[in-house]
Amino acid sequence: MATWPTGLPQAPSPSGYINNEKNSLIRSQMGYGPDKVRQRVTMVTREVTMQFFLDNTDADTLDAFYVTTLKRTLSFDWIDHRTGNAAVYRFVAPPVFTAYGSALWWDVTLKLEIIG
Repeated sequence: MATWPTGLPQAPSPSGYINNEKNSLIRSQMGYGPDKVRQRVTMVTREVTMQFFLDNTDADTLDAFYVTTLKRTLSFDWIDHRTGNAAVYRFVAPPVFTAYGSALWWDVTLKLEIIG
């Protein structure tokens, strides 16, 4: 399995990091009293949004990793930045590259999911 490229930053910008568990609960309304609640699945994925500030070389490396190495669909090993544990990620959407200044720098947003 692929791993996050060592040449890229190993941690996202703290201000642009969001780690959100997907809702895996099913609620059933009862005739009276509180709702009945149960798990839909046993493995709950987490949606993660990350931001990075990259130069042109790093932006090219990230793009090649997404397009060529992962073929836009494969998962990769990295670290869960909330817990520090190993995690398996997959891209939810393509990376978003926003030019900063004269386009020598890029503000990059990743939408990922932790699947394991």
